[in-house]
Amino acid sequence: MDSGYEILFSVVMAVYNVEPFLNEAVDSLINQTIGFNNIQLIMVDDGSTDRSGSICDEYAVQYPNNVIVIHKENGGVASARNTGLKYAYGKYINFMDSDDKFSPDAFEKVATFFDKNENSIDIATIPIFFFDAQHGEHWQNDKFTKGTRVLDLFWEYKATLMFVNASFFHNRVKSVIHFDSKLVCGEDIKVILSVLPNKMKLGVVSECKYMYRRRSAGEESLIQSSKKKYGWYFDYFKYLIDWAVDYYNTIYGYLPEYLQYELTSDLQWRFRELYDFETILSEREIVEYKQTLSRVLSNFDDKYIMEQKMLWPEHKCQMLSYKYGKAPTLVQRESNVIPCFGNTKLISFADQYAKIENFCISDNKFMVEGYTKIFGVDEDEPIDVYIKVNDEFVQCQIIERSDINEYRLGELIYRGIQFYCTFDLLENSQNANVSYNISFAVKFKNCYVVKRDIRFGKFCPIGKEFKNSYYFSNGWLAVIKNNSIFVKRCGKKGHIKCELKLLKELWKKNEPSTRKAVFARIAYYIFKVFNKQKIWLISDRAYRAGDNGEALFQYTKTIKENNRRILFVLEKDSKDFKRISKIGETVDYLSWAHKFLYLVSNTVISSQGDELTFNPLGAYVTPYRDFRHEIKNVFLQHGITQNDVSRWYNYYKTNISGFVVSAMPEYKSIVENYYYTRNCIWLTGMPRLDLLHSDDSKIITIMPTWRAYLVENNPIDGRRTLCSKFEESNFFKSYCQLLSNSKLYKLAKTFGYSIQFVCHPNMNGVSDKFKSYVNCADIDFIENVPSYADLFAETSLLITDYSSVAFDFAYLKKPILYYQPDYHEFFSGKHTLVKGYFDYESEGFGEVVFSEAELISLLNNYLENECKMKETYINRVENFFAYNDNSNSKRVYEKIVEHENDNPFKVRVSELSTQQAQFEA
Repeated sequence: MDSGYEILFSVVMAVYNVEPFLNEAVDSLINQTIGFNNIQLIMVDDGSTDRSGSICDEYAVQYPNNVIVIHKENGGVASARNTGLKYAYGKYINFMDSDDKFSPDAFEKVATFFDKNENSIDIATIPIFFFDAQHGEHWQNDKFTKGTRVLDLFWEYKATLMFVNASFFHNRVKSVIHFDSKLVCGEDIKVILSVLPNKMKLGVVSECKYMYRRRSAGEESLIQSSKKKYGWYFDYFKYLIDWAVDYYNTIYGYLPEYLQYELTSDLQWRFRELYDFETILSEREIVEYKQTLSRVLSNFDDKYIMEQKMLWPEHKCQMLSYKYGKAPTLVQRESNVIPCFGNTKLISFADQYAKIENFCISDNKFMVEGYTKIFGVDEDEPIDVYIKVNDEFVQCQIIERSDINEYRLGELIYRGIQFYCTFDLLENSQNANVSYNISFAVKFKNCYVVKRDIRFGKFCPIGKEFKNSYYFSNGWLAVIKNNSIFVKRCGKKGHIKCELKLLKELWKKNEPSTRKAVFARIAYYIFKVFNKQKIWLISDRAYRAGDNGEALFQYTKTIKENNRRILFVLEKDSKDFKRISKIGETVDYLSWAHKFLYLVSNTVISSQGDELTFNPLGAYVTPYRDFRHEIKNVFLQHGITQNDVSRWYNYYKTNISGFVVSAMPEYKSIVENYYYTRNCIWLTGMPRLDLLHSDDSKIITIMPTWRAYLVENNPIDGRRTLCSKFEESNFFKSYCQLLSNSKLYKLAKTFGYSIQFVCHPNMNGVSDKFKSYVNCADIDFIENVPSYADLFAETSLLITDYSSVAFDFAYLKKPILYYQPDYHEFFSGKHTLVKGYFDYESEGFGEVVFSEAELISLLNNYLENECKMKETYINRVENFFAYNDNSNSKRVYEKIVEHENDNPFKVRVSELSTQQAQFEA
């Protein structure tokens, strides 16, 4: 150890409310192979309100020789680091975040590297890897690909460094280090840019890791919260960008390439990411913010914007538009159009991709639907889409679809033009040489531009994952050739030849999934030869039944026919598995049997609409694209859709061929907002409504829905856990207060009612949280409902919030109270839905209340009147539901049978064509 330095490393750690993570962070220092005695840890408790400060003190007691704890009022991470830096006397200084960790050998590797390069560098950095809610490498890790070394930043200017937590500074530059508290973001970059000009060298140590925690959902990161602060929009430019430009101009007389690339790398996120600036800034400030972006971008050459690796071409176009204050010039070159800013050329129209969502061949017709991406063109500029069949251009029909347009800073940055097209193939099956080369084009002004980048959506029968991927249908073969679809006549021998080529490729790929696919595909064809039954797979949640799936499954067992094999899918360790097995054949969720039965099935039917329900193979489905294309998806729903969930359940996300609804308002909403054609929306009623009955047991049921922003993960089986800040949420506080209200229990006792709280299955463990805060002796908590039909039968009055269970309960014409104390937060966009067609106050089946006092008062009135639904709400119920005859399961069953031989995509395109013809007429 050199003289003048009492210890090798000083780690300055700003600590604020990190109780769940702090021990793990500090222990990663204690366990360093270099020895904790070589590390000085300075923990700055920045006014924590949890146990973080106490944990710091515990470490100081345990390690009095090298742990220093400073308690101060909250002032932010910059203030905390500056305070701690005063006490740092180690040879090398680090600013570790208090919820992260180092690999055990990190400090040893860094010390060895500094020993060898003592005079060459002032900063050394190590690779960053995510853990907790996100995994994988950080996007800036590419500077480590050539190994441990010293980089000359005048030559390797793309070696961006924006974080001090994974970096080590030599103590000799300590006087230069100062974290600017006026910055709400970018303070790390300012420190790094302050130190670098001394040498313009950077040490990279590739053999160790800095583990950067991305906290699970429910926790807002410092970066996310900074975007809600005024300083993110203005101080950032004044105290970082303008400062850096002036600082480096003063030192060098110009802006080095490293500085330009580093700053544009940071600026790029303001164009790539979505952020809600309109709620933070006034109209005048928005104009000023955009003007500031334009001003600062004028400092940087186009080259460094074009070289940004995390930007899509449309983002680069917008950045350059801001720099130049105008849209690009569109230069026509032969059969192409190129957006340009002077000599800077952006990606051409030919290379702005087209995506094929789906296609099929049926009745000697080729039918296709997709969209193409265009940027650099005014929003009102007419653009037509064509498919090029051999040498002939066939015009496509345009579908209105707004969700594929991309916006940044409140401005359209690219247009997504949805199209579909049908054209006839020659019917002469004897002509084996008939073939078609199908490519895609846009017509801009008088220029036909053929697309050179064609992509295939997940529902297409072929894709680019395998060279020999093919689609065989009705004597026609389709394969991908270059950037087109090649279609030709094909008989059984040709089909077999294509299959053997694909099997050979899958085997040669020599991956477990592709080798399994070889056996699975062979088994598929053998099974299809010998099996003459149609296979239906029905399910509810992976780990429980009791919803529309079970209700329909029960009904199918009353039908006497032998040409269908109908199975229920459920986890084998589910409490419901034994019961469902007594009803009919049941298969273990995600077992090999389930996955194979999926491939050979005709129809998949479920009350759940998640990805694995309609595709249990997940990412491994690609070798079976052609098989999957034949499977029909029927969505029974797990409740009436009264709010807008089109982001999750639109046609392009799910490829649902039968969407079950129960009411005309619901039907209209799905047709108008979810991009389905009318033949896909089945107004039949939900099967579980047939099982509803009434057997009042004088029970008040409190049954709120879940909140996506209060749960953390969504693993394979769909179970979610509560986030770490659940107890601080408005939801928890409101219901804690309600469940602690003595008036609630007094009312129930006076009128002879009991109270139960039903926990939503997406919020596991919520009952334990309430029990730890509330004296719950007079309330039953139900985590897993054995039967919703029985639950509703026994319940006399329901208290819910926004849950669709209110519709089931209203079907029985029993009273409902909607308790919505967090209305604005729930519909703020943080949950999975937005406000839909259904208005709770004018269309709901009970009173809507926002305060606890209102709720108790109305509850008293209902109990006094023996829990009778009011006439107003009875009328609403009768007017809302399309059917009330206990024949919903029958109608759903008949609809599935009616459509089980259809090609869903063919039916869709036919209806789109009919609608277009009617519109033109």
